[in-house]
Amino acid sequence: MKAPYLRAPFGRLLTLLVLLLAAGRPASAQGPAAGTYGYEWIVPGQRYVKIKTAREGLYRLNEQYLRATGLPLADPVRLQLWRRGREVAVHVGGNAATVDASTFLEFYGQRNDGKLDAEYYKNPAEQAHQLYSFDTDTAAYFLTVGVQPGRRMRLAPADAAAAPHPHRLVSSLLLFTGTFREVLGDVQVPWMQGGEGFMSHEATNTGVIPLDTLLPNILP
Repeated sequence: MKAPYLRAPFGRLLTLLVLLLAAGRPASAQGPAAGTYGYEWIVPGQRYVKIKTAREGLYRLNEQYLRATGLPLADPVRLQLWRRGREVAVHVGGNAATVDASTFLEFYGQRNDGKLDAEYYKNPAEQAHQLYSFDTDTAAYFLTVGVQPGRRMRLAPADAAAAPHPHRLVSSLLLFTGTFREVLGDVQVPWMQGGEGFMSHEATNTGVIPLDTLLPNILP
């Protein structure tokens, strides 16, 4: 390169910097709240133990597991569980005042979903659904002992005289994750676009295979 570099006067650079700062937008509201970073729940110097869950269900941490975490368990009332910057309600059973062989902690754990994957899209509204993660099925919970009492589940009183229910309603979800649909074409961009993701249709070079055509080959 033969063209010399030109250095703008300091005054012009300062003016440009002020204009850029004035035009800057506040932090994206996709996170926990506008103007925050998402890790404000972490207390410096406080110990946190990561607990991984890949399936939805009720998880129990017994006294042996709780002691193996190395957390200060002198006051179980202050046990807290966190996920994605929010405290999760737990149930502390057995001896909830002092940890002994009968003490346990229960919580409802969930697998990871695609909520955080919205950041992959230039326009988060183009995300087809948030039911499946592009990265992992494993969710992370963080157990700690805080300064304040932890959040607890609200337990319904047991009614021994009540008759059992003759039926119950159950919902199920069938996710098609074997094929990742992407926008076909010559244009490649670093972000994801509308129509990309794990969906119930299979994309090919000639078009889209309807769901009713796929089902006989998938379901028994």
